[in-house]
Amino acid sequence: EFMLPWLWATRFKTSLPWVRKRREGLLAITFPGRLAIPERLVAMADGQLVVDHHNRKMRWSAAYLGTIKQTILTSYMA
Repeated sequence: EFMLPWLWATRFKTSLPWVRKRREGLLAITFPGRLAIPERLVAMADGQLVVDHHNRKMRWSAAYLGTIKQTILTSYMA
């Protein structure tokens, strides 16, 4: 859902209106891989590269995640 093998494709997918709308309604989100655990995600700098064990990529930023980045931060910090 959030990570693809190419950064350009990941960012393009996020820009699609129907994808943004669907993501706003998500109730649960999982990110595979050692770097993508909540404790590490919330400690990452904005724009930092995240790569999973399948070599899919995204940047930890609203440009790649949309509004769900803030939802993740808010939920984890609560």
